[in-house]
Amino acid sequence: ARKEKTTPTPTPLTQWAISKFESSVLQATRDLDALQLRDYVQTAFYKQLKYFEHFDARASAEEKSLVAAHCIKRWIQLLSPLIPHACEELWQHAGEKTLVSLSEWPAGDEKLVNSLSEAGEDYVESVLTDVRKIISLVRKNPQQKIKSVTIVIATQAKKALAKKLLQENSTPQEIMQRDAGEASEGLKAFLEKNFFEYRAAPELMELREETALANARAFLEQQLGAPVAIEREEKSTLAKAAKAMPLKPAIQVELG
Repeated sequence: ARKEKTTPTPTPLTQWAISKFESSVLQATRDLDALQLRDYVQTAFYKQLKYFEHFDARASAEEKSLVAAHCIKRWIQLLSPLIPHACEELWQHAGEKTLVSLSEWPAGDEKLVNSLSEAGEDYVESVLTDVRKIISLVRKNPQQKIKSVTIVIATQAKKALAKKLLQENSTPQEIMQRDAGEASEGLKAFLEKNFFEYRAAPELMELREETALANARAFLEQQLGAPVAIEREEKSTLAKAAKAMPLKPAIQVELG
């Protein structure tokens, strides 16, 4: 008996990839409509390629199959004004018999844009970037091995206070003027620096950092070539644990 094809199950990673793609389609369409050609190229090609590269390094074969089925043909359509000859060839390779230039423009689906899904994987990517920066600073010899990486997540109390300060204050300066007994100078300085980003995307403060990192632990270890420990600030014995901030964990790299 022939086996019926099963539909791959969506995962947080595929939801992130599809949300990023739909966001790119919507933004690139707006850019083209406004004749902002440089922005269109950045969104449709460079940024989207970066998202796909991250996804490819992280995803399972099943996840890649699901996202490819959703995105590939529409990405070819999205890029056709930029690289028309290459896209016509790719369109044929994708099994189409007509010209991509005569096909309908891909419409972005706002219902598939999930800001919290995007925030989770963007957070993993930002932590990986921060770890790599620290490694480049502490490692004197490029051949020196990394023994371990420890990522310390800020306490829930610190995140709740940060959320409260962001809600109650309309400018970064107002946060800096809050009483020292209410919030540490470190937290206030951190919120001052990131005020507008966090105010524009309040869903970031709802992100479950520990869950996002735990789900990505194997990926982080594969990328860094070292064991990765994830700790909460209140349980960590590291001296720098207190420096952990909401969405900006403290990081310690131990070299071999």
